[in-house]
Amino acid sequence: MNAVRAAEAGAAGAVISEAILLPTGVLVAAGNAGVFLLTPDGREEARWDVRASSLTIADDGTSALIVGPHRSGFALHRLDLATHELTPLPTLTGYGIAPTFDGTTVTIEGHEGLRAFDLTTDPPRIAWAEFERSDATVQEHQRSPTRLSAIVSFRRGEDPTVVGVERWTWELPSRRVIDRQADTETWGDMFTVAAPLRVSATTADGTLVYIDRLDGDLVECVKPVDGPETVRPLDDYAEVDVDGDRSALLQETAIDARVTVRDAAHAPVAVVTFPGTRFAHFRAHGGTATAYAQDGRIVAVDLRTGEALANLAVLDPSA
Repeated sequence: MNAVRAAEAGAAGAVISEAILLPTGVLVAAGNAGVFLLTPDGREEARWDVRASSLTIADDGTSALIVGPHRSGFALHRLDLATHELTPLPTLTGYGIAPTFDGTTVTIEGHEGLRAFDLTTDPPRIAWAEFERSDATVQEHQRSPTRLSAIVSFRRGEDPTVVGVERWTWELPSRRVIDRQADTETWGDMFTVAAPLRVSATTADGTLVYIDRLDGDLVECVKPVDGPETVRPLDDYAEVDVDGDRSALLQETAIDARVTVRDAAHAPVAVVTFPGTRFAHFRAHGGTATAYAQDGRIVAVDLRTGEALANLAVLDPSA
C-alpha cells in the first residue's frame, strides 16, 4: 500500500467543499468562492462564479451538475467541461442528491421518496419514483452506470421510534430489483444509531460497509451482495465514505487527517495524509480517487498503482 503526504497547509488556502479528478482536470467546488477547473499541477484553467456545495458528475466525465443550497432543495447548474459553458437549471426539492448521474437524469432523496428527474425537460420531469409512502424514509443512495442501491427505513406500527432498515439494489437502466436485504444482521443497527461519525454506508452495487466491534475490538465489515463478508481490524476510530462503487476510510488524529482509498474489492491501495487538519474526504471517478481537505489541499491517486496523479492546493481568490 502506497503512502502519499499532502503538502503543508498554506495561509491562503481556499475553503473547499468537494474536489475530483476528471479527464479534463481537477474540478473543485469552493462554496461562495465558486467552482474551479485546475490542471493536475494546480494551474487554473477556468473559474465560474456560482455557489457550489457539491458536484454531481456525469458517468462519462464530460459534464457535471454544480449543486448549491436553496431552501428545501438544490440550486443546479449544468457545466459542460469541454466548452466550459454553464447553464442554470430549475431548482429541485430534496435533502440528498446522488454524486453521479447518467448525463440526463439525476436521482434525489426527499420526503416524497427516491425520485429521478429528467433534466432534458423544462421543468424537469419525474422519470420514476420509489418509496412514495408515509412510513418510508430514504436515508441514502448511491448509483453507478449499472447499479443503484438505497438504504431505506420503514416505520413499524404507530411508534415512530420503532423502525426497520432495508437495503435495496436495482439494475440500471432497467430498474429491475436484483437484491433486497432486511436488517436481520448487525449492519441494520448501524443505520439507526445516531453517531458523530458516519459508520455505515452502501455502495452502488449494494456492498454494505460499516464499522463495528468484535470481541471489544474495532473492525471494518465489508458485506457484498454476493460472496462472503470481509472483516478487517482497525487501529482507531474511522468514518466510512463512498462514491458510487468505491469506498474509503477517513481517520483523524491530533495532528493530521488520513484517507485510505481502496480498489474495486475495497482493499487498501493508498493512504493520503493531510498534516495539520482533522477534516478530509474523498471522491472517485473511473480509475482514480481524489482525497481533499477543507483547507484547499487535494491529492488524486491512481487506484491500480496507488501513485499520486496530483498533489496541489487551491488558493483563496480573495486573499
